[in-house]
Amino acid sequence: MNDGRDAGPPQKHTESTSPNARRVAVIGGGPGGMTAALLLARAGHRVTLFESGRELGGLWAARFDEDGYYCGENSCKVYQGTYRTAPHLFRLLGTRWESHFVPQYSLRADWLVPFVRACTASDLAVIAAEWARYRAGLGAPHECSVEAFLERNALSETCRNWLRATALGGIAGTLRMTVWELFYRIGANLDALFQQRESTLFWNAQPPNAPEGFLSLWARELARLGVEIRLRTAARSLAQGRGRASVRVGLTEGHADVERVVLALPPPALAKLLARSDASIAEGFGFEPARLQDVLRDSVYEHLGITWYFDRAFDRALPLGGHNVRRGWHPIVREYPQYRPWLRPPAVTAVVGSISLDTDFAHPRLGTRSRDHSPDELAEILWADERRADPSLPKPIGHHVWGTSSATQLVRHGPLRPVCASAPVYLATNLGGMAPYVTSSLESAIQAGAAAAIAIDSSVERWPTGRAQHAKQLPWVETSRDERRFDVCTELPANIDRAWKVFEAIERWPQWSQFVRSVRGEMRPGSTWDVTVLRADDTHATVRPVLQSVAPFELVFEQRFGAAELLRLEHTMRLEPIDATRCRLRQTLRASGLARRALWDRACKGLARYEAVGADLARHLRATNERAPCEPSASSTVLTANA
Repeated sequence: MNDGRDAGPPQKHTESTSPNARRVAVIGGGPGGMTAALLLARAGHRVTLFESGRELGGLWAARFDEDGYYCGENSCKVYQGTYRTAPHLFRLLGTRWESHFVPQYSLRADWLVPFVRACTASDLAVIAAEWARYRAGLGAPHECSVEAFLERNALSETCRNWLRATALGGIAGTLRMTVWELFYRIGANLDALFQQRESTLFWNAQPPNAPEGFLSLWARELARLGVEIRLRTAARSLAQGRGRASVRVGLTEGHADVERVVLALPPPALAKLLARSDASIAEGFGFEPARLQDVLRDSVYEHLGITWYFDRAFDRALPLGGHNVRRGWHPIVREYPQYRPWLRPPAVTAVVGSISLDTDFAHPRLGTRSRDHSPDELAEILWADERRADPSLPKPIGHHVWGTSSATQLVRHGPLRPVCASAPVYLATNLGGMAPYVTSSLESAIQAGAAAAIAIDSSVERWPTGRAQHAKQLPWVETSRDERRFDVCTELPANIDRAWKVFEAIERWPQWSQFVRSVRGEMRPGSTWDVTVLRADDTHATVRPVLQSVAPFELVFEQRFGAAELLRLEHTMRLEPIDATRCRLRQTLRASGLARRALWDRACKGLARYEAVGADLARHLRATNERAPCEPSASSTVLTANA
C-alpha cells in the first residue's frame, strides 16, 4: 500500500522474535485488524494479515481511479480530539493525528446549543428523566431501541428529528441502536463540553490511503515489522486444528494452520465465515449457531456512500451534517475542499455523503422511502434537497456511488464473547464489547484490535482507553458494584503448551494432585463438575462448580448459592507464559452477591487451599522434565487479595 493501494512486499523486521512467538492469522484489514497485527508484531509474534479486498483500511480507505485521482469514499469520517487511544497509534506510526485531520464544527455551537433550543420544556423534562434513570442504572435502556423510545414518549417532532439525526446521521447507526448507547455517546460529548475539553470535530485532511495518509504509513509500518500482508485473500472457514491450541483457516486458495486467529470482520462477513466453520467455534462466542446468525444480522448497519464533485468553491459552508440531516431520510453530507490536490480537474471541491437504506422514513417532498430509488436517483435527489435549502450551492459536475457498506453496532442482544470458549479465536470488532464506543469509529476499532492483542499476549503494550475500560462496564454483562477478588500465582517449570497438555487432562488430576482426590466432568461450557478435594483437617469435601468457559490456557468456573444470588463465586484458572521454559498458573476468585462480605474470609481460605493444585502441578512437571530445572523457591507462589 506504499502508493495508497498496494501493500508491497513485507520487509524483514529488525527486532528479534520472541521465544514465545505464535503464528497468528488476522482476518480483516480494517483499523481493528491492523491494530491487532501491529501490536502482536511489535511483541514478536509471526503475523499474517488476510484482507479480501485490494487494499487495507476497511471503511476508512478511499477509492481512486486508474490515474490515481480520488473517486470517493463510503461516508464522511469524523475524528474527535477527546479520543485517548488513537493518538498513541499515530505516535507509533511516527506522526501526529493533527497532521491528518482538519477542524470544522463544534459540539457546543453546532450540536448542543441548537438541540436545546429546538426542544420544548416538556421534551427536556422527558429526556432528563430518562437520563437520570440511565445514570442510576435503573430500567433496561440496553434492551430498548431508539425507535421504541421515540414511540413511547410524547416528544415534539423537532426533538424527535434531532434524536433520529443523532442516531442515523451524527452517530451513523440505525434506529435499532439502544437507548443505553445513545445516552452513552451523548454523555461522552457532554463530559467533554462541561469539563472544558476539546469540543471541536475533525475531518480527514487527505484521503487516508493517499501516499502520505495515515493508512499508508500504517501499512508501511506493518511491512517493516515483518507482517505478511495478503490482499485479495478471503477466509472461507475455521476448523479446530491438531489439538485445542491451533486452528486451520480455510482460504480462497488453500489453507493456513495457525495458533491464534483474530477476527476483524463486519457482521455480514463474520456471519458467512462462522456459518461455514466448525459449529463448536460459533457456539464458543456465546450463542447457538442459528441464534448467532440472527444476532449478527441485527448488529449490522448499512449505508449508501455517494460523492459529488464541483468545479467551483462554495460561497457558504454546509451546516454540520448538511441541511437535511434532521428531516426526511436524515442523510449526512460534508464538504471536503481540502481534497482538491487529489481531484481530477476541473473539480476543485467534493462533498461526501451517506444515507441509511434501512428506514421507513418518507421523503418530505416525494413521499418515497430511500430504498425505493436507485443509487443514481438518490444522488440527484439528495443534492437537489441541499440546493433547495441553500440556492447558492453549485450544481455538481459529476458524482460517484460507492455502494452499500456494512459496519457494526451492538443492539439489544449485547456483545459476543471477545474470546471464543472452544478455540483460540479472538474478536477485534465492537461486537466483543471491549471498546467504549459500541458503534463503529476509528477510536473504537483501534481499541477493539488492541483488546484482542492483549487477550492473546498480556505482555503487549497497553494504550489508555478513556471513559470505559472493558466489557464489564457494559449493561449486558452481569457484575457487582462491590466485587471482591483474590489471586494465587504459582510458577511452573515448563512452557505453556506442555503445562496446558497436562492441565487439560482433567481425569488425571488425582494422579499428580494431593489436593484433588477425584474429578468428573466434561470439558465444555455449561458442564457441571463433581470435584472431591482434601480439606485442611484431612476430611473430604465435594464441590460442584459449573464450567462457564473454556479458552486456550484458561478455565472459568462458577458457583451460585441461594435463589436470590446470595453468593456468586467465579474461579478462573489460567496459564500465562513467562519465557520459553516457564509459565505460571494464576488462579483468581471473584465473589459477588449479598453475602460476599460475610463469607469473604472463608472463600479466601478456600482458594488458598487451591494453591496446592499449583504446587502439585509444578512438582509433577519437574519430575517429568528431562532438563530438570532448579527447585522453585518458597517465593514462587504469590497470594494477593483485593477487597
